[in-house]
Amino acid sequence: MEAEHNVLERLEKARLIAPAGPVDKVLETVLNNLVVTNHLDNLPPLHCRVELMSPLESFPLRYTIVLSRGLLDVLPDEPTLAAVLAHELAHVVLGHKVDT
Repeated sequence: MEAEHNVLERLEKARLIAPAGPVDKVLETVLNNLVVTNHLDNLPPLHCRVELMSPLESFPLRYTIVLSRGLLDVLPDEPTLAAVLAHELAHVVLGHKVDT
């Protein structure tokens, strides 16, 4: 988890990721709904962050899911957002890691 924190800190310092804010809380609410409804209570706390890029991308950094601003801008509704978060949540549950 320390490595995840270091990566997020560096990305934020480079202004590639927005500081934690209200958008993250909305994303985490949708993510938490997915965790609860799928009985994934054994996971550590999950977080979401917004990448300040326009390309459409999303990726997990261990227990933090990063979504690009461009992706958030084109998602039409909350169910579509939930589908994107569910895909990234699957990577977290399966233990897929970013190659450092």
